[in-house]
Amino acid sequence: MKCQDFEKEYLLEDGNLSTEARAHAQTCQSCRDMMQIMNLLSNAARVPSPELERRTVHAALSCMRSQKASRWPARIQASLYAAAAALILLLGVISLQMPSSPETQAVAVTSEPLSDPDALWYLNRKETSSELDELELELALYANLL
Repeated sequence: MKCQDFEKEYLLEDGNLSTEARAHAQTCQSCRDMMQIMNLLSNAARVPSPELERRTVHAALSCMRSQKASRWPARIQASLYAAAAALILLLGVISLQMPSSPETQAVAVTSEPLSDPDALWYLNRKETSSELDELELELALYANLL
């Protein structure tokens, strides 16, 4: 029997050798070495060492913990984005359903000229708003200087 035939039989028959193959293994050192290597590999594949199993389980658990911990901030962030989008949508719908203020209705709807007291009141209100904006800006600048 040739070594190549022995190797094929050993691999195909899963270690169940014929008498001719056993006789060849008794006489051929390279085939005996191949049998020993294959036996070591098959035994090692069946039962991992306890140290290797412990390390593997420990690494897998730590990886799972880190993945679980990193999922929560992403879920919270996605929930906050969804809530913000819903709030913006709600405010948009509410603002579209509200009637416009009477001052803008009077200015926008009527094409007739405003009477002098109405025009003065409207301009005075705009001027006061502009003055408040300037005062607020000056206060903010002053606060930043301190």
